[in-house]
Amino acid sequence: MENSLASIGGFCCGRSFVIDHQRLSGQGYCFSASLPPLLAAAAIEALNIMEENPGITFRPRKSDFASCMSHVPGIFFGGIN
Repeated sequence: MENSLASIGGFCCGRSFVIDHQRLSGQGYCFSASLPPLLAAAAIEALNIMEENPGITFRPRKSDFASCMSHVPGIFFGGIN
């Protein structure tokens, strides 16, 4: 969630004993506070936007990077359309 939803935190799923182990043994759980309400609202809104506009999540990052770096002398990208 931290990078994809412009928020902080993560997601854990599994059987109850796995979740309990992750929650109780993880250092992040021992030394961090819960998600601030403003960031929780931002993450929820980001999920709503992605559900309403499924195409918004696709971005050809490889070709974006190649086009940005193509102006640097000595850099060559092969095999990228």
